[in-house]
Amino acid sequence: MGDGLVEMDIPKEWRLVNQGKTELKFTYVEPLGNGVSIQHFITTQLPESASDISDPNPALGGVNRITYRLPVTTESSLKLVIGVLLVLAGGGAVAAGFLPKRHEVTAQ
Repeated sequence: MGDGLVEMDIPKEWRLVNQGKTELKFTYVEPLGNGVSIQHFITTQLPESASDISDPNPALGGVNRITYRLPVTTESSLKLVIGVLLVLAGGGAVAAGFLPKRHEVTAQ
């Protein structure tokens, strides 16, 4: 999202078992049948600049959602706009190079 809020959906079967500063650890038991199951351990490393990390909350679609914030600067947005404009200008220059050129014929 443009305001620095990041949403991460996780399967509702995953259980948060440990939360560090920017590390989330989940566990999930997957039944295979005949009394056999596998326990999965999942670790998610968020960016060091992540803040306001939420607990998993139910969301639409049968998932849980974790939200966190990342710093947003106008400088990075301005660089993106300038980059897009440069790409478009470069594409236009390349396209112009492929246009057929007019050749003048001079009488001798």
